[in-house]
Amino acid sequence: MYLEDWPQPRFDLAEARALVKASGYKGEVIPYRLLNNYYTAQTPTAQVLVEIGGRPG
Repeated sequence: MYLEDWPQPRFDLAEARALVKASGYKGEVIPYRLLNNYYTAQTPTAQVLVEIGGRPG
């Protein structure tokens, strides 16, 4: 969905790291559940997100 006046997502690695640290997350597994093809391209998108999330940063 495209909304012309909606701000683009920004990438701020320092802020992301600070938020993870503040959350108390210690690297435990996070279940990622989805309904197969409920949204267009949901399954391939989920596969990419899981792969990205599994890499050390």
